[in-house]
Amino acid sequence: PAPLSPVAGAVPEALSWAPQTHNPQSALLGGPVVVLGVCVAACATALGMWYWGLRKASPVPPNASTWAMASTVEEMAEADPRLAQALAKAKGMVSKAIADHPVIVFMKGVPSQPQCGYSAGLVEVMNSYPSVKWVSCNVLQDDMIREAVKIVGDWPTLPQLYVNGELIGGYDIVTDMHKTGELKGVLPVTKKEEAAE
Repeated sequence: PAPLSPVAGAVPEALSWAPQTHNPQSALLGGPVVVLGVCVAACATALGMWYWGLRKASPVPPNASTWAMASTVEEMAEADPRLAQALAKAKGMVSKAIADHPVIVFMKGVPSQPQCGYSAGLVEVMNSYPSVKWVSCNVLQDDMIREAVKIVGDWPTLPQLYVNGELIGGYDIVTDMHKTGELKGVLPVTKKEEAAE
């Protein structure tokens, strides 16, 4: 595919799924967008390379008949200890990202170029609160991370918004909360922004 054209204030695409700070004010002011979690990105990349290396080395899992009947990644992990280990590691990374960042969005793509309409809609809602600093994780960069996000939050769809370690919801819930004004009470909105509304 053709390389993505840079957008002012865009988050670098090359850092795998790592949480990336997104502050609409920095894009407006022309300041740099600070990228967080470089170590997490390295771990995610290493995990992805390790996982795909295992799949290439062993295309048929040890218990293929059980794997074929499994309907979820968790069920497949029960049949394959290596997959179970990789999934546990990915869940730990997702949990750490949620704990380390007060406002985090797990989405398809990045805020500057969402890869689905729901992710684009959630970014639009988040941009309605310019004083809120939030980070995003592109779950399309790593299949294990994408599955781990769904398992950790016990929520089957993406995007997902977490505030202070709590899953707020996906696009529909967050949009409804935004329309009713309830989201403003959940997000760390500054007094200046509240006064402006």
